Amino acid sequence: MKALVCGLGSMGKRRIRIMRERFPDFLICGVDLKKERQESVRDLVSRTDTDFFKAFKSFHPDVVFVCSPPLTNSEIVLFSLKNGVHTFSEINLTSNGYDEIIKLASRNNKLAFLSSTFLYNKEINWIIEQTRKESYVSYRYHTGQYLADWHPWEDISSFFISRKETNALREIMAIEFPWIFKAFGPVVDYKCMTCNLSKLNLEYPDLIHLILEHENGSSGALSFDCVSAKATRRLEIYNSTCFFEWGGTPGTLKKYHRGENKTEHVNLYKDIEKSHDYADFIIEEPYEKEVETFFKLIDGPGHLPVYRYEHDQVVIDLIDSIEKKYEFCQK
Repeated sequence: MKALVCGLGSMGKRRIRIMRERFPDFLICGVDLKKERQESVRDLVSRTDTDFFKAFKSFHPDVVFVCSPPLTNSEIVLFSLKNGVHTFSEINLTSNGYDEIIKLASRNNKLAFLSSTFLYNKEINWIIEQTRKESYVSYRYHTGQYLADWHPWEDISSFFISRKETNALREIMAIEFPWIFKAFGPVVDYKCMTCNLSKLNLEYPDLIHLILEHENGSSGALSFDCVSAKATRRLEIYNSTCFFEWGGTPGTLKKYHRGENKTEHVNLYKDIEKSHDYADFIIEEPYEKEVETFFKLIDGPGHLPVYRYEHDQVVIDLIDSIEKKYEFCQK
């Protein structure tokens, strides 16, 4: 198997490391405009290049991992599919080219795989399973981290979240909404409020409060931010018969048994792998599971990914609507 990884930032390096550990016989080509990024993966790949299209034609990949800035993703995915190659794309933050991507993948019988890492997280899947047993619930959810700590090794201005079109709040919503939709159902109405608490001089708010109403009667109060001094993720789900809470890390998932008046700690992991480059609540297993699933789907055609471009279109449409509303309110 020959894999071309376009973009050698944090996610590109992570995907290469996973392939090297799980599939040591793969030939990997890494592509990035920055020479220092190419050098950082030199020991893990067969070759590197600065130009994706040149590398594609000479390397002849079987799969392409699209780990470049989101606004470039659709062009790379479309080119790869047109040339008969399976694609794995990181989150896009816009739905540019989605209709054509869906048509091309089907027409050429190639897999267009879209990352949604939380759907491979054990706690999230446990939460989805538990909430689906309830008629409806309410929930409170906060996730945030000061933006300068996201990628402390690089300046914010060189990171795609500095752009309004691919801003930090938009990325958080694109990461969180897929599992929220799976757990609580389609969103039928929402309210939002934004503000700026930091001095980051951003072109967009650094905090958003949302109230979501779901089709089945469930509702949630969410706070997403890129300003919290401590990286945090906290979730509570409840109704008159259930209460679940999660602190975002293994070992913090709890279920309250009302009849017995006791709290059960739900432990779903034997071993936990983390990267020192990221916050404590980010573990590596879901990323690894995602890559393994991608290759299993290639080997076993006919099975659909758990998250597809059709699903992401719904998520992006909601994010677009939310942004339009809070931009209008700020005028």
